[in-house]
Amino acid sequence: RELLLAHLSHHAWRLGAHTLNGRLSLDWLPALAAGRCGLRGDAPCVLFWSSRFDVLRAIERGDVFLSRLDGEWWLSF
Repeated sequence: RELLLAHLSHHAWRLGAHTLNGRLSLDWLPALAAGRCGLRGDAPCVLFWSSRFDVLRAIERGDVFLSRLDGEWWLSF
């Protein structure tokens, strides 16, 4: 698991990611701890992307209001 996690996180980093987000299975905790990953359970989960740097920074600073209407919660995948 450690090797898989290292590969996936390196791939994401090469593509410009600085944060990974998703559901966590307790089986992965040792691999995440070995990879020195920081885990947070107190923040709302938001995944966003923009080609505009000013939009990214505004969202990261919390200078915008995002509601459920701004996301894709209503889609049934």
